[in-house]
Amino acid sequence: MLVLFNLLAPAGWTVGLLRVEDVAIGCVVSLVVGALFWPRGASGIVGDDLADAYRGGGAYLTEAVDWALGLRGQVPEAAGATAAAGLRLDDAVRAYLAEQGSKRLAKEDLWLLVMASMRLRLTAYSLASLRDRVGSSYPDGSGQRVGSSYPDGPGHGDGVRAALRGLAGELDDFYERIATQVGRPAHGSPLPAEVPVLAGISAAAQPGGDDGLMLLDHPHALWVREHLHHLAQHAVAVPEPAHHVAELRRTPWWR
Repeated sequence: MLVLFNLLAPAGWTVGLLRVEDVAIGCVVSLVVGALFWPRGASGIVGDDLADAYRGGGAYLTEAVDWALGLRGQVPEAAGATAAAGLRLDDAVRAYLAEQGSKRLAKEDLWLLVMASMRLRLTAYSLASLRDRVGSSYPDGSGQRVGSSYPDGPGHGDGVRAALRGLAGELDDFYERIATQVGRPAHGSPLPAEVPVLAGISAAAQPGGDDGLMLLDHPHALWVREHLHHLAQHAVAVPEPAHHVAELRRTPWWR
């Protein structure tokens, strides 16, 4: 009011009216540009970065399992891309929390999804470090030390390692479907089906059985089983918040 009075008193009401019109036009242009280029704010970026983190983490997990079990001759290559996706997700979440306006996604769902991606990445990192910590050999049934490094390919592993490799593939597929849900929706695509709950790790080996004895002969396989079991236990809580994110991303921005 003071600014308008200072404009109107010496120059008349015409100058004040023009100034008000200029400010109003600027506000309208800003609203239109913001609605066109940033309709959902940082929430859309969070969803895209979550999808990248899950996809990268799943690829890192499968490579780390193969590396830990001796089925892969090269160090996992997805570690760098997964770490970069985690950093982008961290920046996006910070921007989303600092953004003005109401948050349509519950913070509990957001934290669960972010922590699930971090758990996936750290599990893969731990698996990739197993050969460095335990060593590159293990005792066989005769008590002799034999090398645990095998050429690339699943045909060089025994049944236990093949089962663990299959479980890692199931987890990879699980997180790929989660990434499809929270990621950018395709135009006209229906809502993805609910992700099935994983059956767990019991198919790999049971303590006391023949497979359990084989696990004891393979320290890497024993630790891989424990890591995958831990990851599968927490994976069952991910589909529900991912479904909420999918619904929000497929809701028109003006609603």
